[in-house]
Amino acid sequence: MNLRHAYRFLLRTPGFALFAILELALGIGLTTTAFFVVNAVLLRPLDLPAPNQLVEILSTNKKTGKTHNTALASIFAIFATAPLPSTSMAAYWFDKATVLVGNHAEQVQMASVSRGWVEALGIQPILGATLFSNAP
Repeated sequence: MNLRHAYRFLLRTPGFALFAILELALGIGLTTTAFFVVNAVLLRPLDLPAPNQLVEILSTNKKTGKTHNTALASIFAIFATAPLPSTSMAAYWFDKATVLVGNHAEQVQMASVSRGWVEALGIQPILGATLFSNAP
C-alpha cells in the first residue's frame, strides 16, 4: 500500500521525482568515490617490491618514556656505517619552514629525506632521475 502511494505521488510531481533520483545518484556516486579514495590511499598497502624488509629505527627518551619516530643523526650514522645485512639505508625527518609568497610568509610542515631514500624503498622513477642521482 505504501509503495503504491509513493509511486502515485512521484508520478504526480515529476520535478520532485527527478530531484530525488538525481540526489540519490549523486549520493551513491560520491560515496563510491570516497570509498575508492580511502581504499587506495589508506587501506591498501604500499606497492613496494619488498615491504617485509623495511625497518624503522625509533628512539625513546629515557626521561619521559616517549617514543619518537625519528632517531638522532648520530644513531643513523652508526647504523649507516655498520656492516648490516641490508641493501641500503635512508633517513627521514620532519621540520618546519617558512615559505614566502609575495609579501606573505607562512610557516609550513616539511619532510626531508636523506640520500638513498628512493633506493631504500626499492622503487625507480618512471621518468627522469631521483633527487640525489649523480646524472649530469
